[in-house]
Amino acid sequence: LMSPRARRGLAPTLAFLAALLASLALGPSPCAGLKVLELNATTLDQAIEKHKKLLLVEFFSPDCAHCQRLEPVLEAAADELVGKASVVKIDSRNAHHLNQKYLVRQTPTMVLFRGGHEIAEAREDLQGFRTTDSLVPFVLGFRGPTVAKVGSRADVDEILADRGVAVCGVFTSEGAPSESFRDLARRLRGYIPFAASVADAEGARLLSETYGLRGLPTIFVAKRHNYTVEFHGNLEAEGGAAEAEAFIERHGFPLVGNLSALTYARYLARGSDRAYLFYDPGQRETAEGAAAFSSAERALGRVAASHDDVSFIAVSSVATENGRTTLLQDSGLTELRLPALALVSSDAKTSVALCQLGEVTEEAASEALDEFLRLRGEAMDGQGRHVCLAFQSDRADGEGSSSDPRIVPDHDYELHAHHMKAFWGLGESSAREVSEQSHGRVMRRTWRDTLMVY
Repeated sequence: LMSPRARRGLAPTLAFLAALLASLALGPSPCAGLKVLELNATTLDQAIEKHKKLLLVEFFSPDCAHCQRLEPVLEAAADELVGKASVVKIDSRNAHHLNQKYLVRQTPTMVLFRGGHEIAEAREDLQGFRTTDSLVPFVLGFRGPTVAKVGSRADVDEILADRGVAVCGVFTSEGAPSESFRDLARRLRGYIPFAASVADAEGARLLSETYGLRGLPTIFVAKRHNYTVEFHGNLEAEGGAAEAEAFIERHGFPLVGNLSALTYARYLARGSDRAYLFYDPGQRETAEGAAAFSSAERALGRVAASHDDVSFIAVSSVATENGRTTLLQDSGLTELRLPALALVSSDAKTSVALCQLGEVTEEAASEALDEFLRLRGEAMDGQGRHVCLAFQSDRADGEGSSSDPRIVPDHDYELHAHHMKAFWGLGESSAREVSEQSHGRVMRRTWRDTLMVY
């Protein structure tokens, strides 16, 4: 029994909870774009219990710098997840019993729920700073069945249109192989969508004929641009499940993936050479910038379909591995013109940066990759190579034509300086070379704006 005062105090809480649950169930609404809803300990507990869809909860602290960085990411994610999943937050300072219940030791801590229960497989990978581009598909990976049902190419293509990659299993009957496949899906579904045809003779026949599968049961990875690779191990043999997992960890990536805190460890563990497609996050928010990036991404995807042993990754121009320099800088590129392409060997001894005066086309990317692989082979003797390459049609001296896509190695500073001067319209009298010691004096003494080209 509750006193009238207590009932009056609880009424706003219950009303808020009812409104919350109603808004989460309704899907897209005019409210999209509002800030992430902040709940208290009472309303969050009830929301977790009653909410049937995915519910992403951030335990935050107002004075936490990482929480402040994460806030716009969660707001953007909430907009994209409307009708599919919900995003809320709670001040952990006022939720001690929930901190203990859900093992919250620091802020921010993100926890994913469905049907009143935490999805434990998602806990570790949700922590830390994330990007919307990686957080949204990861959360959506836990929506719906663990393994989607497929019976034709159209079913697989529907997954590829959304996620770019799918791990597919074809099993003539229920058994140890299909159960092992489900176990893998439960652990990896946040990164990769899983689908299967189980005990469906007609579906198995169609998939086998469409993808040229060797035998059943089997697993294959499908990607865009009609790319398919099949697992050649024996799922029913001892150690077959471990081999299948290694196969998925090796090939379970989109033709052109996205690098973030969410995917970084997987790409690092893959241990392959990498092709970075750098982009400006701000430019991608404009129509022109989005179109330029999409064009470069499609071009690179067509090249990637023939080189699955290389990781092709879209990377923000501000992404960093060491906290001091960006991957863009480490690759020998600048923000002069984006998107831009660079290839780096797994041992970092060989790198090729495509000259930024031209666009990232399929032809340019293919030639750059061929040159990279050639230099990579030569570097096996331990001698690394780091070069900038330019299409002859893009050279600043105007030589060459678009019909002559021969790559010209840029091995010295002079050609690079020539490109920069031509791009910025600088004459010999208006550009000077300075040393590490003299550039400080120049900056102190000049009254004009100064463009520094490193």
